[in-house]
Amino acid sequence: MIPICFQNFFIFTVLLISRSSATSSQSQCDAQLVESIPDGVKFEQDLGLKSTHSTFLDIIRGSKQSLQIASFYWSMFCSDVNNSIPSSCQKGEEVMQALTDALQAKVSVQIAFSGKTEDIDKNEDLKLLRENGAQVVGVDFERLLGSGILHTKFMIADNKTLYIGSANMDWRSLTEVKEIGIYIQNCPLVAQDLEKIFQTYWILGQPGSQVPSKWPAYLSTVYNMDNPMQINLSGHQAKLYISNSPPALNPPGRTNDIDALVKVIRSANSTIGIEVMDYMQTFYGSQKYWPVIDNALREAVFQKPININFLGTRWKYTKRNMLLSLKSLNKLRYVKWGGSINVKLLTVPSTEAQSLVDHSRVNHCKFIVTDNMLYLSTNNWSPNYFEKTAGVSFSLMFDSPALESSDSVDLRTRLEQVHARDWHSEYSTYIPA
Repeated sequence: MIPICFQNFFIFTVLLISRSSATSSQSQCDAQLVESIPDGVKFEQDLGLKSTHSTFLDIIRGSKQSLQIASFYWSMFCSDVNNSIPSSCQKGEEVMQALTDALQAKVSVQIAFSGKTEDIDKNEDLKLLRENGAQVVGVDFERLLGSGILHTKFMIADNKTLYIGSANMDWRSLTEVKEIGIYIQNCPLVAQDLEKIFQTYWILGQPGSQVPSKWPAYLSTVYNMDNPMQINLSGHQAKLYISNSPPALNPPGRTNDIDALVKVIRSANSTIGIEVMDYMQTFYGSQKYWPVIDNALREAVFQKPININFLGTRWKYTKRNMLLSLKSLNKLRYVKWGGSINVKLLTVPSTEAQSLVDHSRVNHCKFIVTDNMLYLSTNNWSPNYFEKTAGVSFSLMFDSPALESSDSVDLRTRLEQVHARDWHSEYSTYIPA
């Protein structure tokens, strides 16, 4: 019989070794920013970022056992969208072929989309994937919460490789829309935490499901804004966590997405760069006032003070209320004491043929980069997205110099470069007073 004191020591030693092994297994995590730049757009500075298209192909083709994909909708075939430029949609069809090949290679593919499961046959993409063996569920927010959508965009392969970003499973997101995302490889700790969010969608996609009053304990997380993961990303020591919306879909421990966003703003010391498609202080379809983000930005200007460069979007569907909100923020360019907010709008140029492709030619990015953090999201900045819509965000801080083995800048610095490139480009102009 083993003495109790020795037995306790043995258990403690095993736990310590296991914990050390888990930490060391993260030492080879690779991370990079990826983006889609619309066809025909040429920035003066080429940052050499990997494309969303090649990232999707790498993740799918590199999968050996499993793929989990959460996306708002699917339009990857050329036939899905009216288009007079055939070459622009072919990258979407390449991704569909890669998914079909993965299914034929016996990779388990699970897909959660926004809508009703019984509507799968109305979508050629999802119908084909299901016929080839994919498991597909619709998450019906109208039934579950009364309103809202699954607006998430992420992909997980083999519980160790992932993408989170603004790109939908839509060929326009590969060639006609400006997108940004984070691609992480060989990182089980991050992938498994994101997989817990996918499992909430999977549960809600089952027949007769309801949003539980209390989520199962196995879906909880210990990683949040009060206790971020400490991890090595491509030679850079980092702290990170994944936040989620809406609050009703958050198991214990998960940070609400709006809380993560406000924390990043309040954590800044000197500068904030922002890119987002929609910015609203009221709910869609009502005049209910929701100034949470607006108050945080104004507070940063007057109390720190912080200098903010806010890059919004001008396109066919820009809302009047958004322009009014941004014009109000832009008045803080002229604060006599404190920081400032400068507001520009980015317009993606179009040829006559490109302009005929509906819901394209837009800056669809959603991120903040400060002097010490980054926040990259799938959510637009309006109250509906944070209270009724499913979305995820990635918050990241680097608090130590790069390791000697690193030959790249960290993700925060790279995102700062993206924002500066976009801000100073010919496509961005100050909002009219």
